Amino acid sequence: MKRLLCLLLCSILFVACGTTKETKKKDTAVVEKQKKKKEEAKKLEEQKKKEEEAKKLEEQKQIEEQKKLEEQKKLEEQKKLEEQKKAAEEAKRQEEVKRQQAPVAINNNVVAIDAGHQARGNSQLEPIGPGASTQKAKVAGGATGTATRIPEYQTTLNVSLKLRDVLQSRGYKVVMIRTTNDVNISNRERAEMANNAGAGAFIRLHCDGIGNSGVTGASVQEPANGNPYMSAGNVSASQSLGRTVLNHYCSTTGIRNRGMAARNDLSGINWCKTPVCLLEMGFISNGDEDRKLNNSDFQQKIAEGIANGIDAYFGR
Repeated sequence: MKRLLCLLLCSILFVACGTTKETKKKDTAVVEKQKKKKEEAKKLEEQKKKEEEAKKLEEQKQIEEQKKLEEQKKLEEQKKLEEQKKAAEEAKRQEEVKRQQAPVAINNNVVAIDAGHQARGNSQLEPIGPGASTQKAKVAGGATGTATRIPEYQTTLNVSLKLRDVLQSRGYKVVMIRTTNDVNISNRERAEMANNAGAGAFIRLHCDGIGNSGVTGASVQEPANGNPYMSAGNVSASQSLGRTVLNHYCSTTGIRNRGMAARNDLSGINWCKTPVCLLEMGFISNGDEDRKLNNSDFQQKIAEGIANGIDAYFGR
């Protein structure tokens, strides 16, 4: 009996043990399956994330490319507008130059005289010529005599008034740009006043000044050949007027002839439609020449010399 019970118990234990092993085996399979499933889910999640990132990068790339295209289009439109603006400005400049170079009715019996500078300079800017982008101060105050301490604007006015009287005595009609120092007339406006008067000659009187007090002599500032603001005919006439006036001025006064200086950057010349002569009468930075230019009797001689040059220019 005992043996039978023992065999029964062993059988039960054997079955139980086999069942436990089978259960464990099944549990392990389930765990493995779940693990594999998780790994696959993880891979799918990572794949999905990569696809989303790739999609996002592609969208960002498209946005950036679109932005670049829009910026390029904007730059092209801006460039086109700038080119149109430049073309319009150039057309306007050409029209202004054409209008400036159009001949005016000139009366060889009319002489305009400009006493250079004025009591107070005007630092506001104006174009140096018709259609010019370069600008200069409208008018400067000028230099001051080294010995006499007389300002240039006063010296030029004194000579201008004497020249007016001499020319009027010879039968000319004289147009004075200014008769006092307390004025505000730009270099462009001075030229336009001579243009409007139809002056056969526009005489602009100045004095030179330099750091070297030993330099002396008179010169004329003339428009250079190819001046882009004046007609070729007026450039030639101005050169002839300047040369003739300078030669007679120097021969009459005895002041050294320093010759002609060609320039295209002077507003008071570039705006002229009439023959213009800018005479630098001498150096007020030199004591002796300063005293001469401010001596009343010598100023009368200056006026006679300039008038002689004007007569010679007109063939009178």
